[in-house]
Amino acid sequence: MARAAGGLSGGPAEADVRAAKRELVGRYLAPPNLPVARAAPRGGRVPPGPAPIGNVVGLGVGEKVVDGRLAGTLCVKVYVRTRYPLSEIADGDRVPTAVGGIPTDVEEVGRIQSLQQACSPARRQRQRPAPGGVSAGHFGITAGTLGALARDTGRDDNGRRYILSNNHVLANSNAAAAGDVVVQPGPLDGGAPAEDRIGALTRFVPIDFTGEENSVDGAIAEVSGDAVLGEICSIGPIAGTAQPAREVVVRKHGRTTGLTRGVITDVDADIRVDYGPAGEALFINTTVIRGLPPTTPFSDGGDSGSVIVDPERRACALLFAGASAADLTFANPIRTVLSQLRVRLV
Repeated sequence: MARAAGGLSGGPAEADVRAAKRELVGRYLAPPNLPVARAAPRGGRVPPGPAPIGNVVGLGVGEKVVDGRLAGTLCVKVYVRTRYPLSEIADGDRVPTAVGGIPTDVEEVGRIQSLQQACSPARRQRQRPAPGGVSAGHFGITAGTLGALARDTGRDDNGRRYILSNNHVLANSNAAAAGDVVVQPGPLDGGAPAEDRIGALTRFVPIDFTGEENSVDGAIAEVSGDAVLGEICSIGPIAGTAQPAREVVVRKHGRTTGLTRGVITDVDADIRVDYGPAGEALFINTTVIRGLPPTTPFSDGGDSGSVIVDPERRACALLFAGASAADLTFANPIRTVLSQLRVRLV
């Protein structure tokens, strides 16, 4: 994503933009799957697009995009499934161009979906010991990504080591039980419980599909022996953690797209994520990343669970979802993930 000249100067204060975003969250991000009543179109008129509550999938704080370039103006980002012409939207259903003087920016992203689906061409093959960034998953899913190696928090080292990844990668979107087999590679890539067991599910943060807020799609699985390396494929060892911040260039290595670069454009997005048969879930405080050439897109199906690192190789986020109609990747802040799972990175 190129940047227009000027940078972030002279725009609204970030606190004011966040306040405007919160106002729109209350207006548009209703509980997932809530039916939206719409008036029937009158004869001879162009049917209006859907009400915003059915079309808005996320709200965040980032830079306005004008003609495909970052314009340097901080605004409320309004992520929609489909961007309709104004002539097809009823006046009362149009997203306001500003909220309390704070500009908005409507961007079409399609559906935001959990991404369950180059170190070397071997990232989809069996590796022992396995680095982070390669194919892995619960025996009942397709395939995701082994994020990194972790250990329990606490003063003393109890010797236990864990695979860190997403709930929907290691715990099958809440459907798994502690002790379930995790395989490497993932089942889609040929992994089988008897031959390719790499660990056992230990705990996960349950995903709420009723409309309550989620902040983490995360899980850990205890590693069998020395089956996992304390480094990420093509990146190396992780050098601590950091909070995600806008305009920071980041990298990740995932099962599907390998090593890619991107830039963080939003660190406060509240989004609705489609988990297929499991339903939709509302996530808050989500980090948004855009891919950078020549490694675009930043992610694709199967990259869920990838650990995202900053230029100093500090982990800053855990990838868990992507947009179907734009090169946008969504991730949970890594410190929140580690805190809720009660682990730290090795």
